[in-house]
Amino acid sequence: MELENCRFYRRNTMDKLKILFDTDIGTDVDDALALTFLLNEPRCELLGITTCTGEAEERAKLASMLCLHANRPDIPIYPGPDSCLVVDQIECSAPQKEVLSKWPHQKEFRKGYAIEFLRKTIRENPGEITLIAVAPMTNIALLFSVDPEIPKLLKGLYLMCGQFSNIEGTIPDNPLSAFINCERIRSVYLGICEMNAFVDPHATSIVYRAPVKEHHSVGFDLTRKIVLNPDEFFKIFDCEKTAPMMDMARIWFQHADDVAFHDPSSAVSVFYDDVVEYEKGNVKVDLDSRMFQGYIDYRPTPEGKHWVSKSINGDNLFRHYRDILGT
Repeated sequence: MELENCRFYRRNTMDKLKILFDTDIGTDVDDALALTFLLNEPRCELLGITTCTGEAEERAKLASMLCLHANRPDIPIYPGPDSCLVVDQIECSAPQKEVLSKWPHQKEFRKGYAIEFLRKTIRENPGEITLIAVAPMTNIALLFSVDPEIPKLLKGLYLMCGQFSNIEGTIPDNPLSAFINCERIRSVYLGICEMNAFVDPHATSIVYRAPVKEHHSVGFDLTRKIVLNPDEFFKIFDCEKTAPMMDMARIWFQHADDVAFHDPSSAVSVFYDDVVEYEKGNVKVDLDSRMFQGYIDYRPTPEGKHWVSKSINGDNLFRHYRDILGT
């Protein structure tokens, strides 16, 4: 397998990696899974967390809850904007916020500082920071727009965003319908668009046009196949380290029959090369159709500027979680 066509090789397992994490934690439980991994992975130097979409401050509280439980009160957390760049926000609430009454969490945050925090941190560590974004692209697009040099100062950008092969038929019993109800989101339920790319499509377009040297995306077309039912999920993840996340998961399972490992696939692939296999191609984001804004047009090519997920190994993904959680 030639390296110019595929990103799948052994990383230096001793290196610490400087990470920034952008998330819409509080809707699907997979954001909490990704943050739990980062908090427990010994090679992760987590420099900060930003949140976005509706009730961004409640989402920041949820992130702080997980950080405090992991004995990491030092990690800075900043809520970004609740709104999208152009279209109306459809991810308006953070349903998992109800667990906050049970767990300690930070209650006040510096507002309006998320983008400047990302910009300042990256500029202070040029070429050293990997930015993991598993939310709609609002914060990242604002960052790249405010400071156009930032994409070139990143070590890498890892997204859970888009889908890169066709999905036949509908996505049955989509649990997001319990939280989001609007005409536009039908394209997500039909398997045409992916949620993170779709929520703020103009932001998605900005992020994929940015000149990031190591621009990686893990797609919904693959992560939707990496699932656990509640019994399987609790067997692997229910331990003292994950107690607040388990409460978040219980809210998710009130509306869902399983959990798909969308966001964790991207986060874990930064540290382990045996989870996601990437290939090169070019991504273009559709902004012309009102119903399908955020649709990903992907064309594989060895000369492409984007690394896109080609396959995902769920067994290896779960094995790495067991190793860091001791389950």
